[in-house]
This record gives sequence, C-alpha cells and structure tokens, in this order.
Amino acid sequence: MVREIAGRVIGGESINAIVTDLNRREVPTSLDVQRVRAGKEAKGFRWRVGNLSTLLRSETLRGYLVTADGSPIVDDAGRRVRRAEPILTAEEWTRLQQEISDRASNRKPRPRVNASTLRQVAFCGVCADLRPMYVYPGRGRNYYRCASKAVGGTGCANGSTAADWLEGYVTDEFLRYVGRFEVMRRVFVPGESHAEERAETEAALGRLVERLEKIPTGGPAEHAVLARMGEHEEHLAALRDLPEVPDRWVDEPTGETFADVWERDPARRNELLRTAGVRVFVTREPRRRGVPADVSFEMGVFDDPEAQRLAEIAAEEAS
Repeated sequence: MVREIAGRVIGGESINAIVTDLNRREVPTSLDVQRVRAGKEAKGFRWRVGNLSTLLRSETLRGYLVTADGSPIVDDAGRRVRRAEPILTAEEWTRLQQEISDRASNRKPRPRVNASTLRQVAFCGVCADLRPMYVYPGRGRNYYRCASKAVGGTGCANGSTAADWLEGYVTDEFLRYVGRFEVMRRVFVPGESHAEERAETEAALGRLVERLEKIPTGGPAEHAVLARMGEHEEHLAALRDLPEVPDRWVDEPTGETFADVWERDPARRNELLRTAGVRVFVTREPRRRGVPADVSFEMGVFDDPEAQRLAEIAAEEAS
C-alpha cells in the first residue's frame, strides 16, 4: 500500500485526495495493521493528511534506524544500520522526497479550490488567440464568458453562455466518447540503480579512513579496519559492473470507468477533461435569447500516454 501511495504522490496526486480515496475504500491504516498483526482487534482508524505526510517523510520506509534527532546509526563497518528491508527503492524515495519538497516550497502549481468544471477547457470561439472563458454570476444562474470581458473596453463580440447548459453539453459529449472506458492510473516503476549503494559504501569507507587516523598503527584494531576497507573496495568494484535500468511509468487499471468517476467525484471532472485533452470553443451571438451557442468539441494529442490513448479511442469511435 505504501508503494501505491508513493507512486500516486510522485505522479502528482494530492495527499488530501489520496487520503479521501483511502478512507472511501476503507483501506486499513498502519496502526490498524499493527494491531491485527499483534492479535488485537482493529479500531478502524481513519487516514489523516498530517499522519500520512509524516509517514512519507520517515526514513523507516528505507528501513533505516536513526537517533532521536534524525542522525544515522552506523555499525562497526561504518555502514548505516537497517532494521528491515526497505519498502521503497532509493529512486522511489528520492523522487518522493523531491515531490513533497517542491510542494512545500510552492515550486509546483497546486490545484485550485472550487474551480469551474470547464476551467482551461472552455475557450472563446471568436478571439484569435487561445483565450479561456470564465464563470461569472448572472441573474439566477452562472454564465461562461470570454476572459477579454474582464478588461474594460477590450471585450470581444462573443456572447455569454449559460454555465449549466455548456457543462451539460460537455458532459454528454465527453461521456459519449469515453464514459464506458476504464480510468487508468499512471504508476511509477523504478529502474535498477546502484548509485545510492555506491554512495553509502564510499561514505562508509570515508568513515573508516577517519577512524584509521585515530588508532595506533600495527595493532589488531588497525588490521580490522584495513580488512573492512578492503571489503568495501571490493564491493564498490562489483557495484560498478552492475547494469543501470531507467525508471518508467506504466498504466494500471483502477476498476472504475470514466462515467463512474464523473458521477462519484464531481471535484475531479475538470481534471478528467484536461487529462483527456478536451477543449471546447464556444461562440454565441450576444443578446440572442433562446439561441444556443455554437460549440466545437475537441480531444487533443498529448505526451501523456493515457490522454493519447483516449484521443485515439475517441477518433476510432467517431469514424
């Protein structure tokens, strides 16, 4: 489960969304798992953002022992001590920590709260450039209008379109194309790299060099340290001969169709549309009540494998 969570975070999913999903699926927390393993009854603890964030930052995921202040514990050979097999590989750990750090320092864009369903999906069909349409409140209902209207005296000639009508139109078109297909989740699959093990061995070798400088020459302690150093050097030579395999991403089924997710989680609708590369270009003559807008619905071509697959499916179904 930790590997799944880490892969979802690396893939860009928010920790809050993951916590919501884990609680919805009733996935047991680590506390409940520990209770069951100890022969006790599970308490049904809920996943929480703070606890999950702390878990994802803990070096216990790498199997290491540390002191109370976080300093590494090393053995007589100068190596870090592991209390268990690592849950995450070195590459997964590095990517996970980088992703969390980027979010904490606001170097990565975060999802907008309460954004409209068609944010960066609906665009003005009159303006020559790719100008988005935004929701604004009207009398009794919301409307989408060109962003140019927000600048006094520069608005284009495009009219406003009722938000409920336009979102309903896009919903019907999108689900008609891909509603019955299963949603795929991109999962990070680490490659094979021995860079961290080489670095750890070199660090252990360095610590032994420091220890060697502090002990008497010619004695049993010196012989023991020199023997350890020889073992590390042999291990480094062996590591240099091992292959390096690059990381990759694979698509994994979620068990839900696009229609299922669309109905269950309205907050994800904008994400689904944008992941599939949906764009709608809206044109409507102003002050023409009762006349529907002219809408061009498109699904694009993307670097994202899932979005590319969806676009190809839509093209096949339309032919």
